[in-house]
Amino acid sequence: TSNERKRSMGEEETGYERIIWNGINPATGDIYYTDSMRNGEEYTIPSGILTIGECCFSRASNIEKVTIPSSVKTIESYAFTHCKKLKEIIIPNSVESVKDRVFACCTNLENVTLPRSMEIIENNCFQNCSNLVYVDFPSQLRKIRDSAFQNCSKLTSVILSKKMVYIGAQAFDGCSAVKDIYCLSENPPEITSTTFSHYTPTLHVPIGCKEKYQQAMYWKNFTIVEDEFTGILSPRTKEVSSEYYDLQGRKIEQPDKGGIYIHGGRKVIVK
Repeated sequence: TSNERKRSMGEEETGYERIIWNGINPATGDIYYTDSMRNGEEYTIPSGILTIGECCFSRASNIEKVTIPSSVKTIESYAFTHCKKLKEIIIPNSVESVKDRVFACCTNLENVTLPRSMEIIENNCFQNCSNLVYVDFPSQLRKIRDSAFQNCSKLTSVILSKKMVYIGAQAFDGCSAVKDIYCLSENPPEITSTTFSHYTPTLHVPIGCKEKYQQAMYWKNFTIVEDEFTGILSPRTKEVSSEYYDLQGRKIEQPDKGGIYIHGGRKVIVK
């Protein structure tokens, strides 16, 4: 039954602050995510946990869903790496730090929601997530480090915040399905010669900023268009149920994530 598949630590253990896999030598006060729990398809981390420890869920081959409570503030390195059946992850806004390689090689992961206040995506965080199609990039994001999304071959669009200043080497290398990059910063973020493996996507920049990007190293290799971004909407909001039109004025029944549409008299990106 679904209740049998869903594993939990139980209310009596919610006083602990850190959850770790029992294959790791624990510090006093940690609780275990045990080998037997790895047979479950779902797992709810107990309320009150502050830290998801290094390698905690790594290689939990059956797990499809993990519910993270709003008490969690830190997710340590390799916490979910190689979770081959994990399909979606929602990281609550309480999380302040997501370390490197946390979701690397989660080959069935399709959708990721990151904390709104998140400023840095660390090295290799989503590397080789070959089924990842959508990432809810935070509005406060400033840096994307090396190989963060390398080989995410089904990712179709990238929305970079107004505060973005740096994107590391090979961050989007091998992202062959990306068609559109929306860079909301008026000043071109620093990138390297290997940040992107190809320059075929259309680069959308704010009105009046095209010349800056045309003069910027590596950005100038893209086809650059100016767009007036007056809003970015999420399908989780009620507003998305209202009518949408494409830029030619045709009504759209189901707007695509990452697409630009006319909505409520404004040009918006749907997230």
